[in-house]
Order: sequence, then C-alpha cells, then structure tokens
Amino acid sequence: MRLTGFQKAVIFTAGPIALLSLLSTAGSADQGYYNLWFLGLLGWALTIPVMVGFAIAGKQRVIAGIAVGAAIGFVALGCTCFVNLALYHGTT
Repeated sequence: MRLTGFQKAVIFTAGPIALLSLLSTAGSADQGYYNLWFLGLLGWALTIPVMVGFAIAGKQRVIAGIAVGAAIGFVALGCTCFVNLALYHGTT
C-alpha cells in the first residue's frame, strides 16, 4: 500500500520530533541527552516555514499532514518537558 502525501507528511513531521523528545529522557543529566529535546523543539519550530512553502506550492493535503504531525510533536514535547524537568532537576 502506498502512502498518500498527507500520511507521509504526518510521519516525517511527527516521527523525528517525537523520537528526539523521547530520546531526551534517556540517560543521566551529564550524558547530554537532555539537549535532544531542544533539537525536537527546533524541528517543531521549523514546521511553520515549511508549511508556508507548501502553501505557496498549493499542496493543501501536505500542509494538513504537517499540521497534524506538528500537533503530535507538540504533545510529545510537552510531556517529555515535564519528564526531563523531573529527571534532571531533582524533583523525583
């Protein structure tokens, strides 16, 4: 089965953001995994200019997929933000 443009956009947007945010919870504070969360945040912030570019190209289904992927990534970033704060700042 072939993926549609919407499905590809969701996977390629949500996948990296969620993966980076989940990996940021691994290890201890001195191992540097904590900084992966900020890379996920940067990826999430880049979704806006990418959506503008696809809007100029007239690809509405891809824009909708990116928006859904960004929403999934936002939830992953929000959840792992509190996990990271609890893990790395001694509030366990």
